[in-house]
Amino acid sequence: MLRKQPSVPKPLSPEEIAAETTKDKELQEVKKRWHFSSKIAETFYQIRDELTVSEQGIILRGVRICIPKQLQNPMHCHQNKGSL
Repeated sequence: MLRKQPSVPKPLSPEEIAAETTKDKELQEVKKRWHFSSKIAETFYQIRDELTVSEQGIILRGVRICIPKQLQNPMHCHQNKGSL
């Protein structure tokens, strides 16, 4: 009888997150417009004082990473809480 091993996703690297951040329209608007005048960036308005951009171009909310939409799935979101 064969046992199936649970599939463990590969952790995201900072380079992967930074690359996808540059492709994510919403996160690019957030990086460009800290005054939040655009409709896209409005969703980040309430947390604007908590946001910073790392040297690699990754947007952070405190110590948490803002994962680009392309990389968002339940496993990535769970896996990246508090990591990196």
